[in-house]
Amino acid sequence: MQPILFLSDDQTNINNYIESQKKFYHTSPFTTYEIFPSPSIGIDQVREIKNKLRFKSYQKIINLIIINDIHKATAEAQNSLLKLLEEPPPDTLFLLTSANVELILETVVSRCKIEKDTTVHKDIRSDETTFVLLRQILQSSPGKRLLISQKITGKKEESLKFLDSLLTVMKNIMLNPHQDIGLTMEQISNMITKSLNARSYLEKNINPKATLDILFLSFPKI
Repeated sequence: MQPILFLSDDQTNINNYIESQKKFYHTSPFTTYEIFPSPSIGIDQVREIKNKLRFKSYQKIINLIIINDIHKATAEAQNSLLKLLEEPPPDTLFLLTSANVELILETVVSRCKIEKDTTVHKDIRSDETTFVLLRQILQSSPGKRLLISQKITGKKEESLKFLDSLLTVMKNIMLNPHQDIGLTMEQISNMITKSLNARSYLEKNINPKATLDILFLSFPKI
C-alpha cells in the first residue's frame, strides 16, 4: 500500500484525517502503532517500527503505522525509513503527518501519496470567511502569517480568486466604517494597492506562495 503524507498545520484536522483512515481501512487498535516526536524522531523509533512489523498477522487486518510530525525526524531516521516506504510489508499502511514539507527529505516525500488539508480552500471564496482570515493575518506574528499563506496557497487560479475576495472585503471596509478592523483608511488603501500589485504578479506567473508571503508580511499589525 502506498504510504500517505498528510500536510496540515491544524492538529484537529490531522486527528480527524487519521480517524477517517482508521475507519476506511477498518484498522484495529492491536495493529495500529503511532509515534510522536520527543522532541524529535530518532533512529531508535524507526527500529521499533521495524521490530513491530516482523510479527505477521494471520488475520486480514491492516497494520497502520502513524508517524506524527515526520518533519521532526532526524535525517538518519528519515533515511532509515526509505526502504520501508518504498516496499511496505503486505497489508501495511504508513500514514505520515507534517506541517512543513520543506523539512522532509525529498526521497521520503517522493515515496508518498500527498494529501493536503483543503479545509481552508473550500471556504476561501466566501467573503465572510476572507474577512475573518484577514483579521487573523493582521493579528498574527510574521511566522504565523507565513503558515496562513502556506495553508491557503493553491494553484494560480485559486490564489487569484482569494485575492479577488480579499480586495472585495477591503473595499467594503472602506465603504462601511462600521466594519472597523483597527486600521486607518490610509492603511487599508495601501493594502488594496499592494493586493492589486500581488494580483498583477500572479497574472505574470510569479510563484503564488512567494507572492502571498510577501503580501501578508507587508500588512500592518493590529
